Amino acid sequence: MTGTHEKVNDRAPLKNLGLLLNLVNTLVHRHEKQPGIGIFYGPSGFGKTEACGYVKTKYPDAPVLELDDTWTRKEFLKAILFELGDQNAKGTIFQLKDLVIERLTEYWHLPILIDEADYLYKKNLLDLTRTLQKKSDCTIIMIGEENLPYKINPEEKVDNLVGARVGAVPCDIEDTMLLARYFCPDLNISEDLAGHIMKETNGRARRIATTMLSLREYANTHGETELTKANYEGPIMTGSLPQRRALGK
Repeated sequence: MTGTHEKVNDRAPLKNLGLLLNLVNTLVHRHEKQPGIGIFYGPSGFGKTEACGYVKTKYPDAPVLELDDTWTRKEFLKAILFELGDQNAKGTIFQLKDLVIERLTEYWHLPILIDEADYLYKKNLLDLTRTLQKKSDCTIIMIGEENLPYKINPEEKVDNLVGARVGAVPCDIEDTMLLARYFCPDLNISEDLAGHIMKETNGRARRIATTMLSLREYANTHGETELTKANYEGPIMTGSLPQRRALGK
């Protein structure tokens, strides 16, 4: 079976996009007794950030935060307010916290997506996030690495507010073929090559996507319109480091 020339719109509809959207929809429309924090977790390269962007297309007004290890509690609060339209918020951390709770109560129907949520734990923002959710009853989705649920679990006050946990999945052959059509719309890629790429990359969407760009370049260079496992001799992004050559060789 070969790939078709079907065009895929803005994003290849990989399974993780649907998994995150279902998690968001479930918690936004949750029962009043169901907790409002969701956790979407998985290894790096599984396409979690891409899934976050996909949810943003369905909830265009939803605040999306991408944390890093430099954020303070005050910067965290100001970032939420910025995403909610208050671009010049000022005040003490306590004033900003109350203002965020007020805004989130007003926009309770919108999810807050926190990417790189592992930094909530590292930067002591976890309890502040719990307070914001509990006081406003909003939906907060934490998106992070595969250990995120295990980091949060011992924090009982936070874990009690977790209504759902969903793990991102590696790309299967269907996802890999979708990425082939997305990145190489004018190139036929055989299912045996796609399956080989899927296995070599451990199903990591980012590595598959990078490999598909290599396939496109290889096909252009060699004048190919169809690539199979037998005729493709270009690189596959496995994540392994190249072997060092011995000195003098």
